[in-house]
Amino acid sequence: MDEELRELILSKGITEEVLSTLEDGDESLRSLEDLASGATSETDARSWAEELGLTTRIQKSRFVQSWLEARARQEARLRRHQAASSTSATAAAAAAAATAAVATTATAATATATAG
Repeated sequence: MDEELRELILSKGITEEVLSTLEDGDESLRSLEDLASGATSETDARSWAEELGLTTRIQKSRFVQSWLEARARQEARLRRHQAASSTSATAAAAAAAATAAVATTATAATATATAG
């Protein structure tokens, strides 16, 4: 389990002992993305917590809180990535327009010099 996921789960009040139970219950639960994509709803996340060996209501609730936070972080990262991609595309379009404007100006200046 990576450090980001570990810190998130512990921040929700899950103990080191329960964290060990989670690690033993599913070796594929290694990152925040794994947690975020491991369930499709709060009910699904609660069922997953049970499958991983969590038994008390509090343990399961804290796991669901961790899952919700992981989903929120994943969505925020996706929005930032989309914004960065959009910004890059806008910058590329602006650069292309500027290049075209310079080429047009240079062509017009050459035509004027040739005509005169």
